[in-house]
Amino acid sequence: MAIAFTPPSFNGGFSIYNYEYSLDGGATWTQMMSEPPVNTGDYARYYFAGVLNGKLYLQASDLNTMSSHINSKVFNGTSWSNGPRLLQGIQMGHKAELFAGKLVYLSWQGGATPLSAFDGTTAKSVGPVSFWDYTVDTSGSTPRLLALAYNGDIYQTYDLV
Repeated sequence: MAIAFTPPSFNGGFSIYNYEYSLDGGATWTQMMSEPPVNTGDYARYYFAGVLNGKLYLQASDLNTMSSHINSKVFNGTSWSNGPRLLQGIQMGHKAELFAGKLVYLSWQGGATPLSAFDGTTAKSVGPVSFWDYTVDTSGSTPRLLALAYNGDIYQTYDLV
């Protein structure tokens, strides 16, 4: 089964925080995931999703205050459960990719953008500086991660150590 998401052409000025799916051409709908905001009057949204060890991880943050939610949501192919927190404090994450057996992603923290790595249990910042972007290069015999720092330096790692 393939899943596709088409955002609405007009959302009434509000963020999307409830996902539903239909298996019968839209005759009936089932709620897939919904996340209430941490702060009253705000809106929660999912800032990134990534797959690690066959599980889909979603992390929500409130839209206006950027307060990350305490738990991620984990889908094991059958059901959803609460997972570990992938973002700390006031953050949003993006660009999740698998590298060196970990889910790596950028996590914005009030102007700084550290590279974070999640091993299936714990998420932590890796690298000495904030980064603009990164890429995983698989063209050689050993995959490597190249990251562009804010100051223009390029960092390279084969193992996130």
